[in-house]
Amino acid sequence: MSRHPVGTVYLLHFDQPVSDHARHYLGWASDLAARLEAHSEGRGARLMEVCKERGISWHLARTWEGTRDRERAIKDRAESPRLCPDCTLSPKPVATGRSAAARPEPKTPAPDPNMPWPWPGRPDVEAVANGYAEYQGLVDALETKWRAEAAAARIEVPAPRLPEPEAGAPEPEPELELEAG
Repeated sequence: MSRHPVGTVYLLHFDQPVSDHARHYLGWASDLAARLEAHSEGRGARLMEVCKERGISWHLARTWEGTRDRERAIKDRAESPRLCPDCTLSPKPVATGRSAAARPEPKTPAPDPNMPWPWPGRPDVEAVANGYAEYQGLVDALETKWRAEAAAARIEVPAPRLPEPEAGAPEPEPELELEAG
């Protein structure tokens, strides 16, 4: 259940662009008639104030029943021109997906008097410790098995190689043996 009351989500179509990108306004109202009156007076949204200042006319293009959550979901689609019947021959429906209904409220777990921890979401420390103990037991068993297999195969590890001389370092001069005599 949404925390917002049900009202009307509405789409306004501007008869000329307000700027290089704004042709629509999407909003929500509990009383649509009063909200449209406020918009015609240039109140309620900054974009509508700009329309009033510039003399840009507009009209109601489409409505949906819903809450503010549904308004947000439709706005998140970012496709007002494709929802507008004035801009598209067959406007997209808002009947599927997240925008078809209000976003569901997150469910909080009901308090259980038999919970072994003081608040929801906190892990049972004993269960976690047992899980780690079981995991560590598996790791120890695998490690023992691998060591036994290596000992049975008598794998010899070669001695480490001498480090390579650094690039650009001068090579040492070969020693010359001098004969005595």
